[in-house]
Amino acid sequence: MFFTLPLTHDRTVHGPPVVTFGIIAVCTLVWMATAVIETEVEAELGTLETELALVVQQYPKARVAYHIEGLPPQVRDAVFEPLVDDDVHRTSQPGDEELDAVLRRVVDALNRMPTIRLGYRPAAPALGALFASMWLHAGFMHLFGNMVFLFIAGTVIESRFTRLRYFVLYVVSGLAATLCHAFVEYDSIQPLVGASGAISAVLAMSFVLHPRTRITFGYLLFFFVIKRGTFKMPSWVCIPGWAAMQVVDAIRSNGTPVAHFAHVGGFAFGLAAALVLHQSSWLEDDLDALGPTEYTRPA
Repeated sequence: MFFTLPLTHDRTVHGPPVVTFGIIAVCTLVWMATAVIETEVEAELGTLETELALVVQQYPKARVAYHIEGLPPQVRDAVFEPLVDDDVHRTSQPGDEELDAVLRRVVDALNRMPTIRLGYRPAAPALGALFASMWLHAGFMHLFGNMVFLFIAGTVIESRFTRLRYFVLYVVSGLAATLCHAFVEYDSIQPLVGASGAISAVLAMSFVLHPRTRITFGYLLFFFVIKRGTFKMPSWVCIPGWAAMQVVDAIRSNGTPVAHFAHVGGFAFGLAAALVLHQSSWLEDDLDALGPTEYTRPA
């Protein structure tokens, strides 16, 4: 097994990347807050699971209809399929009301999950979720991976813009990535969360504006023995390679929880934005002709 992770780059960061660090801090704090809520909800769901098992054991013929409000079809089919019956003419059975009451409490608990409540669902779009979803993450590893990539690319790109312009571009990139995912997965009720769409755009801008940047990767190799080390690769090689993998995964994906089309859409938007803005007044300085350590920002 081979595991690799970007660690740093060789380009000088001109001035503190306040916006990049701010985004990392906000995403981290949001994850910490949502993790507390989700832990509480998961504990409640554990109790409800016990109650549900007792009802099913006591009333084996009890069933409920599909009309339970707020229940995503994927959750319904995966969790409750044996307990539902869409026959509207079905004769009521003992335990139907008890089963219905427990499942409604399950639905209420699920809808308190921040990732479900605030994630963007293409089949049920909401403006608030469109903005909120890019600040949420489904778990620590999801957060960690995204923030590492943002740190690598964001610290390079932020100095090319004013802080306000960089932040606006980051947010717009996230919206574009989410809408690309929604265009392809228009009938999905699965909530989309994560900053990876916006970060994909930042990676694309880093590739266009600083293709000679050399990125240092750390690796772990598990093959009878554990081996670790580092290697360097220019961004003009590794970033397009990563993008190509996202395109392949997007084409091949079937029901995967990873929103590859958001990655592809974000990268395409970032690529177009960087090419358009390359010669515009939005860019603070032209650093491409200089080496990674030769530039000093004017006073």
